[in-house]
Amino acid sequence: MNPSAATDELALKAIPAWLDRLGVRRLLVLSPHLDDAVFSVATLLQAAAADAMVVTLFTDAEPGPGGAWTRDAGFADTTQEFAARRLEDTSAMEQLGCSHLHAGLKGGQLDEEQANASIQRWNKEIGLPDEHTLVLLPAAAGGDRPYSSWQIMWNRLTRQPFGAPAHGDHRQVRDVFWNALTGHPCRLGFYAELPYIWKQGDTALALELTSTFRKPLQRVTIPPDRQRKLQAVSCYASQMPLVFGRDTGYRARALGRHETLFLAGAEPPSQ
Repeated sequence: MNPSAATDELALKAIPAWLDRLGVRRLLVLSPHLDDAVFSVATLLQAAAADAMVVTLFTDAEPGPGGAWTRDAGFADTTQEFAARRLEDTSAMEQLGCSHLHAGLKGGQLDEEQANASIQRWNKEIGLPDEHTLVLLPAAAGGDRPYSSWQIMWNRLTRQPFGAPAHGDHRQVRDVFWNALTGHPCRLGFYAELPYIWKQGDTALALELTSTFRKPLQRVTIPPDRQRKLQAVSCYASQMPLVFGRDTGYRARALGRHETLFLAGAEPPSQ
């Protein structure tokens, strides 16, 4: 299987018609943390806003002082941090016009029993996930290999943004919900996460996903609406300097990367 053989670029204006051809009436994006979905697929969410919902899983933390990330983001403790980040996320969803749900889990607190309970709750409350739902899971982009010294030098010379290795929470959400949703009538797919995908790239991630899940995948790329995306991402004021730095040029390059989806069994889009 050659995952790079089935790649299509989908223009912003073509997204609603493409979803309609796939029979998708509702888009459900699972976000591990309070920013992943918007960092990664804000343009997609904007285009499908009327039919899109973002469910963020890990929206609470164990009470305590937190670690370096909490302090560097300017928070006194994790209670203050997550209260502020939930408000940031709500503001971003309002910018994009999406509905959203904060699941209230703590980091790493997810198993198949909880995933199945969540699916039952969604089905009862909003009729998801049915055969007209496309569920996008985090792809756990980033890989496991650290940057080599040559890669670091190359990125600096070319001013290419740096990514990060795959996050454990992302893999957990991906794998647990893939297993829980398999057998349901909904369509399944993955989205490549920023900033992690800068570390791995689309082709390497496609190979990893096809090897892991043994499914043919349709790769779809979406050029970002940079201005609207930056507006939405800027709602995460506590996270922006830590994830994308303070240099506006660097932020533009990092956020200007195309958005990437991998759909299981999907038809290629047409312009």
